[in-house]
Amino acid sequence: MKARFKIIITLVLIIGMVQCYHSESGSILPSAGVYFQGLIAKSHMMKEGYTEAMDGGGRLEVLTYNHHLTRLGKDVEKHITVYLPAGYDPAVQYNILYMHHGTGGDHTTYTGTADEPKAFTYSLDHMIANGDMEPTIVVCPENSFTYDAPEDSLNDYLDEFYGTVIPLVEQTYLTYANKDTSPESLENSRTHRAAGGFSLGGLITWRNLNDHNDWFSQYMPISCPAYLDEYNEISYPYESRTWARVIEENVRDSGYAYDYQIYAASGEYDYLRTQTCQQVQDLLEYSDLFQFQKEAEDIPLSETLSDDAFTGNVHFFVEKDLWHSSADTVLYFGYYLPMMFPPDVISIPVVPVF
Repeated sequence: MKARFKIIITLVLIIGMVQCYHSESGSILPSAGVYFQGLIAKSHMMKEGYTEAMDGGGRLEVLTYNHHLTRLGKDVEKHITVYLPAGYDPAVQYNILYMHHGTGGDHTTYTGTADEPKAFTYSLDHMIANGDMEPTIVVCPENSFTYDAPEDSLNDYLDEFYGTVIPLVEQTYLTYANKDTSPESLENSRTHRAAGGFSLGGLITWRNLNDHNDWFSQYMPISCPAYLDEYNEISYPYESRTWARVIEENVRDSGYAYDYQIYAASGEYDYLRTQTCQQVQDLLEYSDLFQFQKEAEDIPLSETLSDDAFTGNVHFFVEKDLWHSSADTVLYFGYYLPMMFPPDVISIPVVPVF
């Protein structure tokens, strides 16, 4: 009887997975419910030259601090790479974006170093210089995640991020918190603060939404759901629904229900695409808090003048031909950042720079 029950449960879950995906032009793509119906993988190309070095770009600095890892009973030296836009003025307030790296990465994963910058750093230079996005401070902390104690190490890092990283960074550089990192000041400046990340960094971004929607207003979780056991393909629908409910409850209690934007994505061949799609789908079930926003080019011309055409706060797309690689994240980040930090506050959607 137990074996039969297990088989029935497995079949039900497999059917659930199939309902989230369909094949179109030979590709397996998300099509969950009404939200992703007809959504196909697309190629988003950066403008020519945007991933190459330019004269007069921004600069990278590194902050260093000592942190005691209570779980391991030892002190470690930690690093934070900070991107400062060209013409950075210490007397001017800036928007700020915290970018969390994935497993095996470090504070240089996205930006590179001052001597050897990576494509993401160059893309920031070009987007800011060409007026695609507002000058923004980008912060890349170093997490201490380990697989031997995944949940504990994740929670340890989140405590470190909220209690040490944010105060250190925003007392060093001028943001809209005005170097006051009290909870009240961080809340008052939340519309100028965002978080993002790829893989484990995407998971941490979901947790930022869950933990501190009162400190952040924009989130960019790429290629990861909100839970840790993403390798268990049979249990993921349950975990996704559970975390969607947890996030829903905490966001609702944050005092900023619907006052945020989520920019999620994954790759066509990414092994965590299924789980990422399901996580977004499950959040969208709470329609008073989360509503899907189609990409501008997917909205029929006849609907563009509707009051509801651009009111969604959850964005999601699948990037064609991409696998699970941090080297490709510049495409995701480059697509979304002009939406997150447009050069001017306007009432119409910002067309991406691709």
